[in-house]
Amino acid sequence: MGTGVVQSIPITVTVNQPLSTAPFSIAADSISCLVQNKFNFILDQSGIADPATTTYLWDFKDGNKSYQGSNLTHQYSAPGSYAVSLTVRDKNGCPSTYTLPTPIVVRNAPLPTIISAPQKNICQGQSSTISIPNPQAGVGYTWTDISGNILGLGTTIVASTTGKYILEAMLISSGCKDTVNTEILVNPLPITPSITAVGAVVCQNDSLLLSTVPTGETLTKYTWYSGSIPLPDSLTTTVLGNYFAKSPPVLGAAVQTVGFYVVSTDKNKCNSLLSSPFSITFNPSPSVQISSSGMPTSFCIGNSVDLAITNPQGALNYFWSKDNIVDP
Repeated sequence: MGTGVVQSIPITVTVNQPLSTAPFSIAADSISCLVQNKFNFILDQSGIADPATTTYLWDFKDGNKSYQGSNLTHQYSAPGSYAVSLTVRDKNGCPSTYTLPTPIVVRNAPLPTIISAPQKNICQGQSSTISIPNPQAGVGYTWTDISGNILGLGTTIVASTTGKYILEAMLISSGCKDTVNTEILVNPLPITPSITAVGAVVCQNDSLLLSTVPTGETLTKYTWYSGSIPLPDSLTTTVLGNYFAKSPPVLGAAVQTVGFYVVSTDKNKCNSLLSSPFSITFNPSPSVQISSSGMPTSFCIGNSVDLAITNPQGALNYFWSKDNIVDP
């Protein structure tokens, strides 16, 4: 057997230490609600030896990664706890990984809240009920105005003044909130109308033109009433502010005084208050009975008949006419 010769060849091995480190921070609180969450990550640039040859790998721990440069923003789509890490590699390919010491916490939030306000345009004296058609279990609801004053708690509120009504829905388990709002407009009532006419005494079967005094408003209709308040009888609706008032169908022998009222309606469909009454006195027509004293009322030409009033009244003047032509 021969004798072998062992020869050693020296090899120099260089173990490179990472040239860069990757500490980073977030620009705000590490706890956020799902709806509002957006985190800004800021790298400590002092730890980067050569930015031109350094590569980055951000791991947001929600299945998303980024190779973007030093600073970036990320938003989470689900609640949870996320220990974000950043790995940087220097020109030698040596990695350095830094994990955020305090994990990011994204809290659950209430589902998007829908509010319903069927009547957003109402009239003075009316109200509008604003409600939540999809209330969620475990959520508290607070209604406020634009100044932050609390108007009410719960799933409904009754609005009777003009303004913005803000609903804050808070998931009690996390304290996270969702905010929505709606606006209510309360329109003023038209000016209470007043009625004018020429005269106020009318004979039976005659009429009197009633007119409303112009107010300068844009009015769309007038509703006329007669009788006694608080519940007078509705007569008719007119587009113009005029109405011919007539005597009651049955007047009898006694004088009657009747009150007439009107309500105006504007372009917002708001009704004015009931006007003050305009009182009209209706005088009954006199009852006249005519007799031919037993003589025939059908006769030959050249003959005549005597007609007489059988119930004459001293306070009346009588005028005879033939074929609607008065005989003086």
